[in-house]
Amino acid sequence: MDKLNANEFRCDPATWDTSKIWEYLKTDVIKFNSGIPLFTELLSHEIKAEASGIIENMLIRLPMPCIYLSEKIGDNDGIIYECVDGFKRLTALWWCMHNIFEFTHMKYYPEFDGLTYKDLGRQFQRRIEQYPWSVNILSCQMSDKAKEDAIRRIEGNNF
Repeated sequence: MDKLNANEFRCDPATWDTSKIWEYLKTDVIKFNSGIPLFTELLSHEIKAEASGIIENMLIRLPMPCIYLSEKIGDNDGIIYECVDGFKRLTALWWCMHNIFEFTHMKYYPEFDGLTYKDLGRQFQRRIEQYPWSVNILSCQMSDKAKEDAIRRIEGNNF
């Protein structure tokens, strides 16, 4: 195996609130390699319950695992980010903010079952919008080989 240069490895931690992440998702600054499934009627009840749980974590202010994004230079020299890890959490946010699915199996807020984001009181919408996300960004200055190795390690394949 080729030796990688540890000095070129750069993963920058950040904290972004939901509003910033939502804006980046809407404007394709954050991209998904596989795309976001938009037709939730094709999804199982279990997946909708899992997405509801992710949103409920935000409502009760429970810290979630960080998301990993790979920084790239996009068209017009702008920065874009590809999701490396955190797809389910970002997809749940996308569905929530688009009012695509109704919450289900809420344990702390059972009164929200059957509601969508737009149905929540402003206090709870703000709680979602201001939720702090831990984000780790793999720098665009890393070589492709170093990025591939980092992604393998993030996915739990350290060899």
